[in-house]
This record gives sequence, C-alpha cells and structure tokens, in this order.
Amino acid sequence: MAKGPDHSHVNCGEVLSIAISDMRASLSLPEPLAPYAPQGYGLFFDELISGADSTKWFAEVIPQLAHLLLRLPSLLDVHYQNTQAYGYFLRILGPQQPGMVLLSQELIGALLACSLFCLFPVSNRGVKHLPTINFDHLFASLYDSYSESQEHKVRCIVHYFERICSEMPKGCVSFERKLLSLENHPSQSHASYPNAGFWAKSTVPLCHFQVHSSGLIEDNCTGALEVDFANEYLGGGALHMGCVQEEIRFMINPELVAGMLFLPSMEENEAIEIVGAERFSGYKGYASSFRFSGDYVDNRSVDFLGRRQTRIVAIDALCSPRMKQYKLKYLLRETIKAFCGFLDQSKYSQYKRLYQDNELGPCQLDQDNNDGDISRDEILSNENGGQFMEPENCFGIATGNWGCGAFGGDPELKTIIQWLAASQALRPFISYYTFGHEALKNLTQDSFTLEAAAKIYSMRMDSVHLEAYEMQKKSAIIAMDTNKILCLMLSVIFMSLSLESHVSFGADTISVNQSLSGNQTIVSAAGVFQLGFFTPRNSSNYYIAIWYKRVSQLTTIWVANREKPIRDTYSSVLKISDGNLVLFNESQVPIWSTNISSTNSTSVVALLLDDGNLVLRDGLNSWTLLLWQSFDHPADTWIPGSKFSFNTRTNQSQRFTSWKSLDDPASGLFSLEIDASKTNQIVWSNTRQYWRSGSWDKQRKSFSLVPEVTMLSSYNLNFSYFSNENESYFIYSFYYSSTITQYILDVSGQITAMTWLDDSKEWIYQNIVFSAQPRKQCEVYAFCGAFGICNDTSIQLCNCLTGFEPTSQEDWNEQVYSEGCVRKSKLECENAAVAVGNGKEDQFVENPRIGFPTNPQNATANNITECKLTCLKKCSCSAYAYDNNNGCLIWTGDLFNLQQLGEDDDEVKTLHIRLAYSEFSNPTKSKKKKLTIVAVAVSSGLILLGLMMFIIKTRWRTTIIPTNPTEGSLMAFGYKGLQKATNNFSEKLGKGGFGSVFKGTLPDGSLVAVKKLEGISQGEKQFRTEVGTLGAINHVNLIRLRGFCSEGSRKLLVYDYMPNGSLDKHLFHAKDSEVLDWKTRYQIALGAARGLAYLHDKCRDSIIHSDIKPENILLDADFCPKVADFGLAKLFSREFSRVLTTLRGTMGYLAPEWISGQAITPKADVYSYGMMLLEIVSGRRNFQVQHSEDEGTAFFPATVAIQVSTEGGDVLSLLDSRLNGNVNVEELSRICIVACWCIQDDEFQRPTMSQVVQILEGVLEVSQPPIPRFLQA
Repeated sequence: MAKGPDHSHVNCGEVLSIAISDMRASLSLPEPLAPYAPQGYGLFFDELISGADSTKWFAEVIPQLAHLLLRLPSLLDVHYQNTQAYGYFLRILGPQQPGMVLLSQELIGALLACSLFCLFPVSNRGVKHLPTINFDHLFASLYDSYSESQEHKVRCIVHYFERICSEMPKGCVSFERKLLSLENHPSQSHASYPNAGFWAKSTVPLCHFQVHSSGLIEDNCTGALEVDFANEYLGGGALHMGCVQEEIRFMINPELVAGMLFLPSMEENEAIEIVGAERFSGYKGYASSFRFSGDYVDNRSVDFLGRRQTRIVAIDALCSPRMKQYKLKYLLRETIKAFCGFLDQSKYSQYKRLYQDNELGPCQLDQDNNDGDISRDEILSNENGGQFMEPENCFGIATGNWGCGAFGGDPELKTIIQWLAASQALRPFISYYTFGHEALKNLTQDSFTLEAAAKIYSMRMDSVHLEAYEMQKKSAIIAMDTNKILCLMLSVIFMSLSLESHVSFGADTISVNQSLSGNQTIVSAAGVFQLGFFTPRNSSNYYIAIWYKRVSQLTTIWVANREKPIRDTYSSVLKISDGNLVLFNESQVPIWSTNISSTNSTSVVALLLDDGNLVLRDGLNSWTLLLWQSFDHPADTWIPGSKFSFNTRTNQSQRFTSWKSLDDPASGLFSLEIDASKTNQIVWSNTRQYWRSGSWDKQRKSFSLVPEVTMLSSYNLNFSYFSNENESYFIYSFYYSSTITQYILDVSGQITAMTWLDDSKEWIYQNIVFSAQPRKQCEVYAFCGAFGICNDTSIQLCNCLTGFEPTSQEDWNEQVYSEGCVRKSKLECENAAVAVGNGKEDQFVENPRIGFPTNPQNATANNITECKLTCLKKCSCSAYAYDNNNGCLIWTGDLFNLQQLGEDDDEVKTLHIRLAYSEFSNPTKSKKKKLTIVAVAVSSGLILLGLMMFIIKTRWRTTIIPTNPTEGSLMAFGYKGLQKATNNFSEKLGKGGFGSVFKGTLPDGSLVAVKKLEGISQGEKQFRTEVGTLGAINHVNLIRLRGFCSEGSRKLLVYDYMPNGSLDKHLFHAKDSEVLDWKTRYQIALGAARGLAYLHDKCRDSIIHSDIKPENILLDADFCPKVADFGLAKLFSREFSRVLTTLRGTMGYLAPEWISGQAITPKADVYSYGMMLLEIVSGRRNFQVQHSEDEGTAFFPATVAIQVSTEGGDVLSLLDSRLNGNVNVEELSRICIVACWCIQDDEFQRPTMSQVVQILEGVLEVSQPPIPRFLQA
C-alpha cells in the first residue's frame, strides 16, 4: 500500500477491507472484523464521499499512512529512549496505578493508523477492562445502523488522517491516571481519599464562579481544565455509535483515542487527565444532529514539552442515579470523583502540609489561618517563599452539566458538587456552561444560597434534620457572605445525611470501655454495614447481627447468638470482657462469646469492616494481630470478599447453615461445606448428602457438575479458587463494587443468589451463578418432611399424603415444610386390643406416579398380595411397592423424600401407603349406599338435566363473552367464566416468570391457555392500554392474545392453546421415537427469529422480550413456532436508552449487560436466542453435564465456539446424537456460526434479529466469529 494504488490495487473501500483482513492474517490475529465492517468501509469510501475525494484518499492518504505504519517500530524505539528514564513510557496504566504516558503526535498518528487498519489484537482487552481500540466497529455501525451523525463522526476521523498526512503536527500529548489513594501514609506523594467528615468540616473558601449560558467547554479561552463527561471506559461509545459530549470530543481531538489503547476503566477514586490534544475538526449540532463542518486550525500555545495548552480531564458520573444521587454515599462518590479530577496531583508534594493526616484525613484549609498554616492566597500568590504553584499555572475548571444528559443526573446538584470540588482543589475559578438548560437559566454566583439548594436536599431530610437545617440557614444568611454560605450548606448536608434513626456510636468499633445495648449500633467506616440488635419479622426474640446499612429492607448477613436469643435489648449488653467480645443476657449471664484464649491486653477492640467482617484485634491499627473474625464463623450467607474455605491443617471445612425457619435464625436442617477433596462443594440435610458441585476445573474455572460457572466473567463476576499449604478456598467478587449480591443457603435447602435493586427497593433472586442449586426444589432431600410429597409443577410445592395432615399448619402457611406430616388416625396395629384377621386391620391406599422414598428394604414375596401381607404383619411397615423388576419393597418408620412424578417420566411407580382402618368406610355398606344414591340420582336427575344444562350454558356464555369486545377483537373475559373454562384452574400447563398457565375450554369448544399474572401492580387504565397494544400484534410466529380479564387485583391473559406444548419438552424430555428431526428444528429456529425480529423492528413500540428460552417457544399442531410471554416486560422506545429496573430472564440465557448496569437493548434478546440455538443443536441444556467427573466435562457453548473458530472444525460432533447424523451440514454450520455471533460479550458485535433471519435464510453471508471472552479457557 505504501507504493500506491497502482501497485497495491487498494483503490476503493471494498478492496481496503480485503487488504485489512490480509494484514491481520499475516499478523496471526485470530479475531475477524466486526460484522459488516467490510460493508462499512465500502459504504463510506465508495458511496458517501465523492469520487474525487475517494481517489485522493487512496492515491495520497493511504500510501502515507502505510509509510507511517512501517515507521512505527523506529518511532517506538525513539519513544522508549526518550521517556524510559522519566517514567513516561508507553505501558498499560492499570487501576490504582497513578502515572503518566507521554506520546509524540507522530507516534499517536502511527498508533491511530493501526486502529484504522484494525491491527491491534483484541482477544484479552475485555478481561483487562480496556475499551475497543480498532475502528472496525465504527465503520460496521455505519452500515449496520446508518445515521448522518455516524457518517460525520467518520468524516472527522478521515479528516484527521488527511491533515497529518498533509503536515504532521509537532509536540506531544500526555495521558495521566490520577487517583486519590484509599490509604493514607505520611510518605505518599498523592492525596488520600477524603471521608464525609472532611467535607463536612472543611472551611476552604469558594472559588470564583462564572456562568456561560452559551458557548462550549472546548471553546473557552482561559486555559482552564476542561471536563470530559466520561464513561468509566475512556472514550465511551466514540468508536461505536455514541455521539454525545465525550464522543464528540474524541472525534474533534482524535489523539484522545490513543488513550483508549492503554487506559483501562476508571474506578471510583480515579480520573484521567490529558494535556496537549490538538483540535482538527469543526462541528455543529449534538447527538443525532452532529455534523462535521470542516477544518479547524488550533492556535493554542504550547508548553516546554510541546503540549498544546488544552487540558482535558475525564471523570465518569453515576449512570441513571435517580433518587439515590441525593444519598450520602452517592453525594460523596460524585464529589470525590470531581475532586480527584480537579486536584493537581503533580503539585501535591509542594503543598503537602495542607493535607496532613488528622482526625478528618486531609487537614482543613482556612482562609483566615493565624496558626502558621498555608492559606489558599499564599499558595496562589507564592508569597510564602516556597516552591508553590505559579499564578499563570493555576488553571481554573471549565465544565457543565456533568452526567446530566443520557446519565440523568440533577444539573443543580452537579453544579454544587463541581463548585465544591473545584474550590477544595484550590482552583481559582470555575466556568460553568449551562448548554441552555432551563433549570440553570438564571444561574449566578449570588443565586447559590441555601434557599436555592434546599429543594434538592429536602427529600432526604426528616423533620428533625430540616429544623436544624433552617436554623443553620438563618444564621448563615445573617452572618456570612455568599462564599461561605455554600460551605455551610454542604457541611449541614453531609452531617445531616449521616444521621439515622438508630442511636449510633458514630464509629465502627467497640473498645474495652464501651458497650452496646438497646438500639445502639456500630457502622463500618464507609457506612456499608451495621451491627446491633435485631429481631426477625414475626418474633419477639432479639439477636446480635450484621446487616446492610444501605439496603432499606433489613437483611442480615451474620447472626452471633443464633441458638440463644434474648428478650430485652436494654438490659442485655455486648462488650469486651477478658479479651473477648461477649454478649450478656438480661441476667448478665454470658450467652455468646468470641471464645478465644484470654489475653491480658487492655487494647482489644471489635471492629466492623466495610466488607462485612467483624474482627477482634489487639489495637486499632490494621497491622495489629487479628484475634478472631466473623468470616471464620459464617451463618447462612456468603458475601463477596469472604472466603469459603477448607482448613488443610485441621482437615475441616467452613460450614454455612440455613436458618431453622424464616423467623428463627437457629441452625436449620441444611448445611453447605467443602469435602475432603478441597474442591467439591456439597450440601447436606442433617447427615445425608443430596447435592454436590463436582470438582473444580482450574482451566475452565467451573465445577464439573455445574459447568455454567464458566460464564461468570461475562456477568462481571470474578469467581476464583486458591490453595496453599494452610487452606484451600473459594472467593467471589463483582467488578462493579456498587453491586450488592449475596448467596444464601435458604430454609428450603437451596443455594440462592440475591441482588439488591436500589431503584425498586427489592431483592431479586437472580439465579446467575449456579442457578438455584439444586436446580429443582424437590431435589432437596426431605424438603417436605416425613410423609410429605413434593411436586415441582404444583402451585404448592408440598402436600401431605392421603390420611396425613401438616405437623404445623402455621409453618406450612409460611412455606416451611421440614416438620412434615402426621397421621390423622392412629394405626389399628398400634392398638393391642385389635387382632389381625378380625376384619378391622389397617388398609393401604394406592399412590400412583410416586418417586419412592429413601431407605427401602427388600422382602421375600412372589406377588403383590404376599408383599402386602408381609408389610401388614409388621406394625412398623409404613408402605410397600411391588413390580416385576424390583420384587417386593417395604419401608418402615417415617417416609422421606417422596416426589410426585410427571406424565413425562417413563417409569410408572405405585406406592401403597398404610392407613388406619378408620380412614376407610365399610366396603359392603358403601356399595349398598352407592346403589341407593345412583337410583335416586337417575330418577331425579333426568328430570332436571335439560333445564340445568340450559341455565349453565346461558350463564357461562354471559360470564365469558363480553358484550363490548375491545379493539382488534380482543375479548374482555370475566373471572368466573375463566374459572369455569379452566375447571377451577385445575390443569396446569406450566409456570413462567410472570405467572402460571392453565388449560381451558371456551363455550364454543375452542381450547385456550389462561395465564394468571402475578405481581402486577398497574392500574386498570394502564393495564388495559398495554394489553390493547399486545392484542394488536399479529404475526405467524407470535402467540396470539385472544383476550384478558381485569377484575381488581385479578389479571389474566387468554391465549391460543398450542397442542404440541413448548420446545423444551421436545428437546430435553422427548422419547427417542418423538425426537424432533433436523428440518423441524431448523424451521423452529428460523420461525422464532422471525417472531423476535417482528417484535424488535415492526411493532409501534419496539418490544424487548427479555426471557427467550425453549420454554417460551410454543409449537402448534404443525410444529410452527410461536414466541410466547412477549410484551410482559416493559415496552421500550426506539431510543432504547432506559435501563430496566427489574432483572428478568433465566439462568443460562441472560445477557451480560443485565448485570453490568448497561442500557438494555434488543441485543439482550439476541444473546438469549443464541444460547437457545445451541440447545436446538445439541438437544440438551447448555449447562447439562455430559460426562462423568473422572472423564472431565465441557461447557457446550465453549465446545461450539472452539469448533466453529477452528479451520475444518467438526460441527457434526456437536449435533444431538439421537439424530444419528441426519442433518443438512451447511445448515448446521450456519446455525452454529450465527449462535456464536449472538453470544458475543460485546453487544455491538452481535447481529440484529433481522440479520439473524437473513443469515438463516441463506441471504446473508457471515464470517467466522471470535470466541466470546467468557468461553475462553
């Protein structure tokens, strides 16, 4: 290419894309270009720009860029020679690693040429939290989702390359990772992370405040530090489809893109400052109206390093904060983030005395300082004689509505926060650009009094706080000038938000001279966890516990005195005694203790840490001896950062134990521990093991029997295993520290994942990591107790056998079934006066389709009659069963682990349960009685039958069929009518995320499926409006909504009945003779794709399904697929900018963005569809274990990805073995490839559903996909 188009033949966009692919292949880069990148290059260079411009680009620009690429090695050599000694050399500046990289403009040009030609490897960038760097996605989105703003973004980049090829800019650009250290050491050269007390008591005067109602930040002429409203990933969507403040800045200053190469995502105490970027492009408009307006000549001066005097700081704001932005935690987060960005860390050592360590962290700054400390004026004027900042280098801040556009922050609040941060960072002024925001229309420095800001905070203050607030306000207005009013206002805010209804020590420790009783609590340093007395919801007992302080529903993670509660918290006390933390009850008797060997130390303290660990230390310093910690004595909850360990020295495992009931935290029946192999997690019911995870596979990072754990990285969750000579342990954490997630061994014996949603104030059972384990509730051993029968498909999981009743009806009402059932009548054999053979001996009742209880005994019997007599002769015999294969089996004593079998179970089992004679009526008398009843019924019934049928039919029609059908022939049914149509909801077809479905028959004989919606809180009008929208949707591959019922809280939907049920039954439960052939499977996959494409693209309001899985693909009589359960999630506008507040979806099908907090788009459905495609291929669940533990296991999606990405991969090995190879290999390959594209980690790499349809139809060709990050070993 360096020799020109006559030699290289690279003379158009289409050929350029081929050349790019060839260059990548020569460098052995395995990842293909993004889908539609070749078409994007072709579209821009061959159609969107003029022929003359295209000819010039390929004749002049491409050869020079190729020359620049060839010089890259020598440019790097020069770079390292010049910067190595100063520490400014090119490297990954990782999280919590402050430092600077200094790059010449020529080197940046060469690096960006690499991006244009897509020559950077990308396989591990996601793992290292680095953003996209190649330009293929930028061009791909131009073709995939064309918009004028996207075209003009590309025009800016192309113009940059034209400029540097015309005349290479001189000078350098520096990229600095700034942080506020989380720990404060006297010797450090960086400021520390300030706490709430620091801000509340700081007396630094406010800097000058300038307001600009017009103009742009980048146009300021003051040399100020310009704020980039950043994403946590530098550049945000600049190289994708984003086109707001940050993305625009990266287009007009393309050197900023180079920082995306080596700067991973920012954490909460970090910011990125870039100095020296040159502006190359003019523009107008914003977002969809953004347009390139021609060349821009940047005339800003340069410093001694050759950097233009353009200073940009990237700080990321909270995304969609809503009401939480007014809470202390998030106020602090935003203020500290801005402070980190605004603080000049390079000059920290020069005014370090201003940040000496004291009780507040960094010291207070006081303008009226008379004690020898250095004031702001001395710093700015350099009158103190030291080497402080020169006045001409004291740059102000140029900013605006940071985090207030797409992120949804409060502009007035962000104004206050940035002003405070700029002042605390000793900046001389802040220039605020309002961008025409109405709320800031009349903003001036003088307008920011307490009255102007009170409305922002009143929603977070109770009446007590407001009273104090008003008093402070009045005194402030009288006694202080405008500068100090805001300081006092923020002081009051931070102090008042710190107050809670509990009486608290205001500290995180209990020392020797302190005690805790009544409603006193201690709170961890950052306010994450709280310790005190708590009582379960329906109990009068009290316990010492740790709970989440910021979760509005009191949720404990640890309980101390589980077995010994107290009744009076005011006469009980928790305190340090003889070197231990001890709880004394009302009689001052110790009932719980840390129970360590006594120590004579008087400095023992109990400290509650921000990770939820309660520790006992000999002194407050973090390096002092750890005497005891609650993490070593877990209850029922495993939280991020805590170990689940096996002690190699003692050969003992930690044990998590369930609560006894929802109201009693005493140790329950179930426990979770690690077995002696040190890698296998198992669950016990008392002494019986009923679930195990299988051994840990270090390479795949998953358990052999739970292979889906390998998917955790895609959900931004790090699950790890470590082993050393002392211990082996598992530990997990979220990459997003703000995510509150925990794992609980609940009272039902399942391990359940829970995540707190702050917006909706509720815990969501996520089933992300292990799903719930065991996966089915009835797999929990003895879940329903003695003589209880478990049924996973029933609304009520447990029922007593015939002749039995719950031991505790109160417990059963609370869905706690462990106490099981007892006989209603005492057995006759237990009565000594009754002899065998007197005609009143015990009887047996048949229970068909019952999974046999545990611990059967073999008995000798030639037939079922002999087996019955064998059991009858033993009073302890509770049941028997007989079949030709197993002979006679009997059970003595209580019966445990009974399960109701479904119709799909091949093995027909009948269990005969022993009952007292009194439970049965006299057979002879019963027969005569029945004959009498029949005679009477016949004589009288025939007379009334005609009349009754007429009345019933008339009433039924009246209750079911509306007199005024709604639009689109949607029927409004009555509840009683649907009750009759479904035979009182007796035949349950299934249960989904929105409710249960029942089979019904309408008066005209047509079959329907009736869904009873659960948890619907919409009003009548809103419900009918949304149902009307769904009723208007008509597509051959979407289930048809026939009608609805809305009577008060009763909300039901009526659909067409699908005789062949759901896809999962045919894939996972079919007998060999009923297995779906390949042609049918392919048509089902294609039909489901068409249905989803219609929902995404053709509906008036695009609908995101959010729960695509085989259970939601229904099949009619001809096996035509119908997507079900759509529209029950929220309807989205076409901008797809909102984030759902409630997690939907099912384990194994859930897209990573549900967990990471990104906006949910239709691409989340694409991911779920891709996972379902893999199951259509294999005929089994993706997470289903295929091999024994000894042979090892493989996660099926990983196997597919490897085969598809391997040249000549064996796709036939992926096919359901029951098909015996009867398949169209081209279709099989196509479906595997499209599935792997669908499950890419990055949603921008996934195709749309319309493109999936085209691929499956053979209309659109697609390249080999990369292996998704979460599937890479």
